[in-house]
Amino acid sequence: MESKCKVIIVCGFLGSGKTTLIEGILKAPSLGDRKIGVIQNEYSDQMGMEGALMKDASGNDIEDFYEMPNGCICCSGKGDLINTLDTLLSKKHLDYVLVEMNGLADPSQIVQTFWVDDGLGSMVILHQTIALVDVGSFGRKLASTKVIEAVESTKGLGSGVYFEEQASGKEYSERDLLLRQLVYADKILLNKIDLIPSSTFEQTLSEVRDLITQVNPTAELRESTYSQADLDFLIDKSDTAIKPSPPPHTHSHDCSHSCTHIHLPDIQSIFLDFGASLFDLQQLERCLGELLWEQPNSMGATIMRCKGTLNANDGQSYMLQGVEEVFEVKRVDGVSTNSKLLFIGRGIDREALFKVLQSCVLV
Repeated sequence: MESKCKVIIVCGFLGSGKTTLIEGILKAPSLGDRKIGVIQNEYSDQMGMEGALMKDASGNDIEDFYEMPNGCICCSGKGDLINTLDTLLSKKHLDYVLVEMNGLADPSQIVQTFWVDDGLGSMVILHQTIALVDVGSFGRKLASTKVIEAVESTKGLGSGVYFEEQASGKEYSERDLLLRQLVYADKILLNKIDLIPSSTFEQTLSEVRDLITQVNPTAELRESTYSQADLDFLIDKSDTAIKPSPPPHTHSHDCSHSCTHIHLPDIQSIFLDFGASLFDLQQLERCLGELLWEQPNSMGATIMRCKGTLNANDGQSYMLQGVEEVFEVKRVDGVSTNSKLLFIGRGIDREALFKVLQSCVLV
């Protein structure tokens, strides 16, 4: 049976370097014979030229590059993007498809799309989400209360690759939208580090890393210039291991040009280690439904993301992935030594959450 095509979501604010990253992947000498398709979304007509300018290392037009004019691929109409990808893959085998999101897009809906569709026989599987951060503007955006309307909902047009752009109807501050892009990322590229003044270089990177770790302690971080990063990190490697987050670094000196010593008390990362305990899968799924399907839930918590590995009563190991109200518990190869779960959100009572999940553990 032919393996599913791996989809990689690329998100980040306008100007963070998403298109440059994708160009670098497609031109990488180490790409070998791996076949990659691209679905790019543009925010303005002015940027529509980027599609035509994409060429491979030999100067040839990239055959599998698709631009979606005036479109958004972050779908709340959950079937359209999957159908588009299936249509694309029915014409040619691809190992990966890179999906560049709108700079103002909330990634949660597109992530949910793939999990909802996973049991429907789609030819694709969500591999990972990569977020790009412009280090120079990170602190300003994190402090910004400017309200913007995120783009999210799209509508398919026939069987082609074009989508209508629709506003989501959801308003976020720049700060909240940036946080959402970080929370749902598996890997985060700290880009444009060459623009940091040498006098504050180490301080700025330390502050940015500390703040991002508070938001998403399991995301793998890399630093880059011109969106350059090792190909293995960008498309091949997919580490689902859950590790406890290190304590945040504190500063006693003046702020750098980028960060503003912003603390994030409203975003919590709750790490729970259940050791070698075995979970009752059915009971766990019931409890997760109660925790996630209503936001805020009965404990008054809003859970934005959950993930982890666990051992179950059937002798198998499973991986948990959840974004807001949508989650999946999928069997994985190998045996996990411990059951470890991470919950990211607001207003989470650690002891109450542990008690709920402990009720799913077999005595």
